[in-house]
Amino acid sequence: MIGDFPAARQNLEVALEAARLAEDVSQEARVLKGLGYVLWRTGDFKAALAQLEQALAKARHVGLPEDEASLLHNLAVVNWRLDNIKAARGYADQCLIFSHEIGDRDTLSCAHNVLGNLNLSQRKYAEARNNYEEQLRYQIEMGELRRQGMALGNLGILAEIEGDFTQAMERFQQVGIIFQEIRDRGSEARAWGHLGLNAANQGLYEQARTSYQRALETYWQIGDQQGELWVVIMFSSLLHKMGEHEQALEMTHKALALAQDLGTRSSEATALAGLGNIYKSMGKLGEAQAAYQKGLEINQELDMEVVEVFFLASLADVALAQGHKDKAAELVENITHYIMEERSMRDLNERLEIYLTCYQVLRELGDEQVAEILERARNLLVGQAGRISDLESRRSYMEYVPCHKAIFDEYIKLG
Repeated sequence: MIGDFPAARQNLEVALEAARLAEDVSQEARVLKGLGYVLWRTGDFKAALAQLEQALAKARHVGLPEDEASLLHNLAVVNWRLDNIKAARGYADQCLIFSHEIGDRDTLSCAHNVLGNLNLSQRKYAEARNNYEEQLRYQIEMGELRRQGMALGNLGILAEIEGDFTQAMERFQQVGIIFQEIRDRGSEARAWGHLGLNAANQGLYEQARTSYQRALETYWQIGDQQGELWVVIMFSSLLHKMGEHEQALEMTHKALALAQDLGTRSSEATALAGLGNIYKSMGKLGEAQAAYQKGLEINQELDMEVVEVFFLASLADVALAQGHKDKAAELVENITHYIMEERSMRDLNERLEIYLTCYQVLRELGDEQVAEILERARNLLVGQAGRISDLESRRSYMEYVPCHKAIFDEYIKLG
C-alpha cells in the first residue's frame, strides 16, 4: 500500500508525462491506475474516477487483463464512494465475472469485498455476509494478511450493525494487530475508528474518545481525507453525547466542509444530521430545522433505496418544540408505518433513536400508538442488552447511552 500519498502523486505525475512522451500506452495505463488509486485513497473521488476510466480504456485497448480486472474493482469502489450505486454494482459484477475468467483470485476476492459493501449499504445482510466470507476464504487460501484483515474488518462491521458488540470488538482487535504487523497505517486507523464506534455504542465514552483520537491522528499523518471525514463525523457525535456542544459544533462544521470539498453527498447529509442534533440540544431550533431539512433534501436527491426516516422524525420533534403541532403530526404520520414495519433504518442504534423521538412527539400529541412504539423500543433495547455478555458493558449500554436510558426510564414511568 502507498503510505506517503502526496509524494506518490508527484512521482506518478512525472511518470505519466514520461509514458506519454514515449508513447508507451501500457505504461500510461498502469500509471493512470496508480494515480487513480492515490486520488481514491486521499478522498478525491471525482478526480480518481476520471483517471481510472482513462486507465481502463487504455488497458482494454492494449490487452492488459490483470490491470483491467483491478481497474474494474477500483471503479466499483470509487463509484460506491460517490453514491453512484448502479454504476458501482455494474463494475463490481463485471469484475467478479472477468477476474474469475482469467483466474485472478486476488481481484475476485476484492470483487466480493465491494459487492459485500454494496449489499451492506442496502441492508442485504445475508448477501453481504456471504460476500465477506468468500473474500476471507480466498485470502486465507492465498495467505494474504492484508486482505484477511479487510475481510475480518467487514465481518466486524456487519456484527457492529447487527448489535453484536462483543464479536465486533474481537474482530477489530484482530484487524488492528494484523495491520500493525504489516504496517498498513490507514487500515490500522480504520480499526481504531471502529473500536471507538463500538465503545461509543456501549456508552464507554472515554474509551471511544481515545480510539477516535488515535485514528484521527493517523489519518492526518498519512493525508487520508476520507478517513479523516469518517472519524470527525463519529467524534463530533460522541462529543455531543458527552455534552461538549461547542466542541462538537466546531468539529461538525469541519466535517460538513470536508464532505462538501470531497463531494461525498451521503457524508454531507450525515454531518447535517449531527449539526441538527447539536443545534437542537442548544435550543437553536431554527438552525436545527434548516440542517435537518437540507439533509433530507440531499437524501431525496440521491434517490437512495433506503428511506432516511431520521430526518422526518427530527423535523417533527423540532416542529413540536416550535409549537407547530399540526406539522409535527403530519411528519410523524409519514413515518409511523416505517416504524411498525421496522423498515428503512440502517442499524439498531439509529432505530432506537428514531423510536424515542417519535414516542416523544406522539406522547405530546396524545396519539394512541405511543404505548406500542415505546414497547417496541424497549423490547429492542432489552434484546440487544442481552447479547452483551460482559456485565459492566451491559450496564453501561443501558445506563450511560442517553437514548437508551431515556427509553428505559419512559417505559418504567408508563408502567
